[in-house]
Amino acid sequence: MQTNELITDYPKQVSIETATTCNAHCDFCPHHELARVGHVMEMGLVEKIIRELAEFPQSHPLEIATNGVNEPLADKRTLDILSLISGSLPWAKIYFVTNGNLLTEKAVAELARHNLSKLNISLNFCERETYERRMGLRWDKTTAALDMLHEKVQAAEFPYPVHVSRVEDGSEQDASFARFVRSRYPAFQCWLKSSGDWLGAVSNVSHKPRGAKGKCGQWYMLHIASTGIVQYCCMDGDCQFPRGYAKTMNLLDIYNQPDWLDLRHGDTTRFDVYPCNRCTYML
Repeated sequence: MQTNELITDYPKQVSIETATTCNAHCDFCPHHELARVGHVMEMGLVEKIIRELAEFPQSHPLEIATNGVNEPLADKRTLDILSLISGSLPWAKIYFVTNGNLLTEKAVAELARHNLSKLNISLNFCERETYERRMGLRWDKTTAALDMLHEKVQAAEFPYPVHVSRVEDGSEQDASFARFVRSRYPAFQCWLKSSGDWLGAVSNVSHKPRGAKGKCGQWYMLHIASTGIVQYCCMDGDCQFPRGYAKTMNLLDIYNQPDWLDLRHGDTTRFDVYPCNRCTYML
């Protein structure tokens, strides 16, 4: 049984943005406006982060993601970094997010070797013209990669859950996307994700009303940008509200700073805290 200390004093997920590079140009993502675009995290810092994570209790259910505001497969080191994570933290789960456009048979075979919680394909659209206009990627290349992955799942050659996701906008396109995934990829799961304006960095997003009034799940995570800055949350894409610096600070020292501990242990809700009270993600 987990103790309260394990639940609140160790992050449940740590994301490592190994490089701020992406082959897409999505109009609902701030990537290409970030000051750190093109920055690559030094391997020494990647290794330091993994060493510190390896010191967590193995009884703590840790999930590690190799993404931030980026495309992990655009970093040619990603598969090697996954091997380093699996070798150092074999009990941890790996959550892998990709737009799918760079997914190859080799990458799928490598991913199948690791302890994945899920593979999330951020597809977002189910029609060629809209997809290519709003994401800046070739539809045929991406769907060919998904077709290949689907065959692997159906043949039991890829044993982990695959989610195909869309940033929802409350329009009929949400339902159309879900129907498309069920029809073309029945072995995958459709995931309609909440939209967000990245704390004001993106303006052309629609928001589906939500009623979440409790603590924010982001208070139980760490997001490390390629520069080593620990972001406030997943929506703090441009590191406007840094929590610490992974190059010079221990991850647990950053995570357990008194004000952040108070958020997790106390009765505070996300609507009582700045900048959480201005965030449009999952409202």
